[in-house]
Amino acid sequence: MTETPVSAGDSAEMAAPDQSARNRLVIMLLLVSAFTVILNETIMGVALPRLMVDLEVTANAAQWLTTASC
Repeated sequence: MTETPVSAGDSAEMAAPDQSARNRLVIMLLLVSAFTVILNETIMGVALPRLMVDLEVTANAAQWLTTASC
């Protein structure tokens, strides 16, 4: 049995599709994460006055708590 030697060019060509798929996955995860962060900030901005009343805290304390939880 003889094995065909793999050159550096061949291994780069074989790794390219895997690298491309990995890059797409990473970009998609970053986009979903960014959307989630923006959605969370928007929801907290709308909910903050209600939370202040329900929890009986000042605006300063509520803002600090929401910043600390993110």
